Amino acid sequence: MKRLFLLFIVILLGACQCDDQTITAITRGIKIEAVNKDLPTKFETESKDIFNLDFGMRTINKIYEEQIKVTNLSGNEIVVKSISVVNNADGAYSIKEEIPAKIAANNNFVFTVLYAPKKDKSNDLGMLKIITENTTIPEAKINLIGNGTTSEATIVVVTPDEKSTQCENKGIQTTLYFGPQRVNTSKTLTALIKNKGPSILNVTMSPVLGSAFSIIKPSSNTFSLKPNSETQEITVKFTPTTTDTYNGKIVLDTNDSNCTTPNELYLSGRGTMGGIEVCGESDDCSSDNTFCACTLENTTSITMDFGDVKKGEKKDLRLRIKNLGDSTLNINEVKFATQSDEFSYTPTIPPKVTLQPNGDAEGKDSVVLTVTYAPSTNNKSSNSLTIKSDDTSKPSITVKLNGESNPKISVSPDGILLFKTAPSKTESQPFTITNSGYAPLVVSKVEIDPNSGVPSAFKILNFSSEQTLNPGDFINVNIEFTNNPNIANESAQIFIYNNDPFYSTNDNPYYLLMLYSDDSTSDMPPVAVAKAPGGDLQKVRSNERPLKVMLDGSGSHDDNSITQYKWKMLFKPKNSQADIDDPSAMNTFFNADEFGKYTVQLIVVDSVNQESTPSTISITVVEDI
Repeated sequence: MKRLFLLFIVILLGACQCDDQTITAITRGIKIEAVNKDLPTKFETESKDIFNLDFGMRTINKIYEEQIKVTNLSGNEIVVKSISVVNNADGAYSIKEEIPAKIAANNNFVFTVLYAPKKDKSNDLGMLKIITENTTIPEAKINLIGNGTTSEATIVVVTPDEKSTQCENKGIQTTLYFGPQRVNTSKTLTALIKNKGPSILNVTMSPVLGSAFSIIKPSSNTFSLKPNSETQEITVKFTPTTTDTYNGKIVLDTNDSNCTTPNELYLSGRGTMGGIEVCGESDDCSSDNTFCACTLENTTSITMDFGDVKKGEKKDLRLRIKNLGDSTLNINEVKFATQSDEFSYTPTIPPKVTLQPNGDAEGKDSVVLTVTYAPSTNNKSSNSLTIKSDDTSKPSITVKLNGESNPKISVSPDGILLFKTAPSKTESQPFTITNSGYAPLVVSKVEIDPNSGVPSAFKILNFSSEQTLNPGDFINVNIEFTNNPNIANESAQIFIYNNDPFYSTNDNPYYLLMLYSDDSTSDMPPVAVAKAPGGDLQKVRSNERPLKVMLDGSGSHDDNSITQYKWKMLFKPKNSQADIDDPSAMNTFFNADEFGKYTVQLIVVDSVNQESTPSTISITVVEDI
C-alpha cells in the first residue's frame, strides 16, 4: 500500500492588537475577535496556531456568552465548511446561532459561544474549530477554558507593589511590609480589595493589630463590593514606640467559597531610634522586604553576598546609607579592609557626604553606593567595607562582602534519549555531561531509576567511579538497552549526583530514557503531538500553587482518524501528587503542586487500532519571585 502523507497547513500569527475591550488575533486573510461585552473574558494567543478563549471562573448552572467576530480580510469570498465545538467537557460549551455558508470579501459575521458550567471547581476544556475552504488558512483552532464554581463572589487582594492574589482552593496570605520606622513617627500603607466575581462580595475584617498598627480605612469592619471589580482600600498606619519588631494581621472572612482557609493580610515592621542605618539592596530581594539585609539597633555589621560570578565578569549590588535621625549625619569615610581589583564602589567617600534628617522632601536623607565584584580567579573571595560617621551610637559599621564561582551541570541531548530497538535486540546510545559553570564539577555517581520500567532493561556501560570536570570539560556516558518483546514502552530515568549547588537530584530527575516498539504495518501509524501551551518553563508564586498546566494534543494526526488519546504522567518532582486530569481527552491539564520538572507522554490510537510513537514533553515549574 502506498504511504499517504498529509500536509498540515497551520495558521501563523500575524499580529495582536490589544485594548481594554478586545484582544484580537489576526491570521493570514482572517481576523478573529472576541467581543468582550460585559464579560471580563480574554481572547489571547499562546502559540502560533491555537488561540485561547478563557471564560475564567463562572457560577455553575448559569449560562455565559462570548461573541466571536470572524472577518474576511481578503478580496475573495471564503466558504465556511463548519464551525463546531469538539472534545466538549461535560457539554459545557455550545454555539448559539446558525453559521453562514460563506463570508463575502471584506465582510464579517458574528456568532456566540455559550459556556454553562455544571460542577463546582470543574476545569472545563473544549475546542472550537473554524474550518473553511480557504487555502491559506483552512482551519482555526480555539481552546475553550473555564472553571465552574458555587461561589458567585471572588476576592482579590492587591498590595502596594501591585501584586494581585486570589483564592485557589485556599485562603489568600500576603503581607504589608512597613520596613524600619523611626520610633514615635508613622507610616501608612494600603491594600486594595477587589471583587472579581459576578455577585456581591461580603467582607468581614477581624484585626489582630497590637499597639503599633491601626486601621485608617475603612471605618467599619464589614463592607460589601458590587460584582465585577468594585474595590475597597484597607489603609493601615504603623507607629512604633520601641526599637522592636512588630507583627500583626487582618483576617478577611468572605462569601468566596474558593477560600477554604482564612484570608490573612499580615503586617510587619520595626522601630528604630534613628541615626545611621546601612542596607544592602538587590533586584533579587524578597518582595516582602526591599532590603536584603540592614543593620538593626544592636548590630553594627551586615553581609552582602554576590553569589556566583565568573572570572572576567562582574556583578553590582547596591548599598544604601540612610539617616533615620532628626539632625544631619556626616559620612566621613568608606574604606575597604583590603585594597584589591576584585571589589570596588562608587561614588567614593571621602569627600565627606552630609545626609539630611529623616524624611527630607528631596530624598537627601540617604545615599546609594554601587559595590562591584569582578573576580580575577574562579575561587571564593571576601573583603569588607568600613563606614565611618559622626553617629555617636554607631560611629563605625562593617559590611562583609562575599563572592564565589560555582560549577553548573548541563546534559545533552536535554530530556529524552529515545531507543527504537527490535525485540530481543540490544542497542547503546551516549549522552554528554558538561560543566558549563565556573568551578570544577564533581560527578560522584550516575544511576538508573527504572520508575515504571524494568531494571534489567537499561544498563550504564562506562561510568564506574567519581569524575571531576573542569569548566568546559565533558564526558560521554553510554546507556545500553535490551528490548524485552513482552513489555512495550519501557521507560526509566537517570539520576546524576554532583556538586552543582543549584541542582537537586532528589527533587528533579535530570534525564529521561524512553523506549517505544517498532510495529511496522502496511498502514502508517498515527502521529502523536503533545504540546504545553504555557511553554516548557512556567512560573508560579509559592502561595498560588497548584499551577494549572495545560496540555494540548490537537496537533496529533493520522491518515485515517484518531480514536483514542492516552496521556500519562511519567515523572514528577519528589512529594508531588500531580496526575493528568483526564488522560483520554485531546486537551487536558494537570495541577503542578511542587516546583521542578514534570514529564508527560501522549500516545494516540487510530481507527485500525495502531498506536503512535509516544510524544513526550517536559515542563519545568519554577517559583515566580
